Amino acid sequence: MLLEQWDILPPIVSTHVLYPFGVELLHRLGLKGKLEESDFVKSRKTRIDLLGDGGKKIDVQRLNDVDYMLCPTRDWLDNELLELASSYPSITIMRNMRVKGLTKDDNRVTGVFGVYDNQTVSFHSNLVVGADGRNSVVAKCVGAKTLHQQKMQHSVYYGYYSGFQQSDGPMTEFVYEGSEIHYAFPVTQRLTCLTINLSSKNDFNSNASLGDRITDKFKNANLGLSTGGIRLDGRVMGIKHNNHYLYVRQCAGKGWALVGDAAIHTNPTFGQGIGMALRMSESLAQIAALGITRTGNSSAVLAKYSRWRDRTFWDLYLLSALITNAGGSPKGFSRYYRNEVNRSAELAEITFSVMNETVSPLTYLKELFKTSILKLPYTKSPTDRLARTPI
Repeated sequence: MLLEQWDILPPIVSTHVLYPFGVELLHRLGLKGKLEESDFVKSRKTRIDLLGDGGKKIDVQRLNDVDYMLCPTRDWLDNELLELASSYPSITIMRNMRVKGLTKDDNRVTGVFGVYDNQTVSFHSNLVVGADGRNSVVAKCVGAKTLHQQKMQHSVYYGYYSGFQQSDGPMTEFVYEGSEIHYAFPVTQRLTCLTINLSSKNDFNSNASLGDRITDKFKNANLGLSTGGIRLDGRVMGIKHNNHYLYVRQCAGKGWALVGDAAIHTNPTFGQGIGMALRMSESLAQIAALGITRTGNSSAVLAKYSRWRDRTFWDLYLLSALITNAGGSPKGFSRYYRNEVNRSAELAEITFSVMNETVSPLTYLKELFKTSILKLPYTKSPTDRLARTPI
């Protein structure tokens, strides 16, 4: 296991909500006890307000013995996963390894080369997995095709705040307010991650006093019981809309595969990124165990992983791109619901069911297609046909 950025990341929650399927996966990995010992709070409800009418509180649906969501910090999760990986005799962790490129034999990836401890080194592998994010070196070296792409129409800012109060216990909140979307992700009893989506038209032109300006917006947000006394812990972080794209990439080929943001990057609106990355990693490990050898033909095995990725996440990606493309602002998406205001509670439930993976995103899309304003065509997944045009 080669870690290019070996320093443990600071607490980051931007796309880091673990829905029951993510928590249950960590349980299967043996981290249930560690999660129970941690001070992360369990969110058993979600409030979704699409129309500014207070919205609806929805119970988290149980998956086996998990009936809650968690928002663990990256420093905790990274440490625990690395400690777990290091407990396997077959895994060697090399920190501060900078990958420069891939070795190939007859167009098949056979390993990597780079710099470790100021020396040039190379490693051979039956399968090279790029879990290296949006700017993936592996994706660049193999020329992974971009199968679909959508430019972000809004920026996302977030920070950790103390003093945030909720009336009905810890719960995640998703609230549309005009051209903005506000979120609350309870982390611990003391800290809550507050997040805001700003349309490109209303974004800040400079980062001067960004923390103060974002905090002022949160103090006037329709979140929780009270936001007036919140205090920023650390600094405001985020992703600006400039040059930020959602995409689906070719995720496997001869001797290589991609997981997480290296393979697919969705709108961070519902915070599913880390859960998707965990699920892709687990699925790839299971599929690769079917038989990838250095001399054998891995194409059929990796094609199975590609089909699984598309079948599992394509509709969710399409939905996230739809949200991004909705009238150029978050407000535009909420207008899709205003044709049938009486159905807002029903659609809120479908929204959360999609996030919770108990309802297919395709069901959600079909519900949206019932509205008269929604005119965007449904685009089939890359396994049905190559999708190259924006929706």
